Amino acid sequence: MMTTTEFEIFARKGRSAMLITARSILRNAEEAEDVVQEVLLKLFAIRDRIDGTSNPMALAQVAVRHTALNVLRDAKRHPS
Repeated sequence: MMTTTEFEIFARKGRSAMLITARSILRNAEEAEDVVQEVLLKLFAIRDRIDGTSNPMALAQVAVRHTALNVLRDAKRHPS
């Protein structure tokens, strides 16, 4: 179980790596920021279920990758 304080530390330490992943997929800094923020909010909501022995950064990176790919997919479906 991850406490709020532990989650805040995790988010501060891992945010830059998540941004790099999102930017490499989206090629847009603002969209990458939005993706990372969305993922962090989702992870915060389930922080009590993130096991201390698992790898929360791996979970975060997979979530960022999938969310960024969803953003690209949605942009193709609904061009502005």
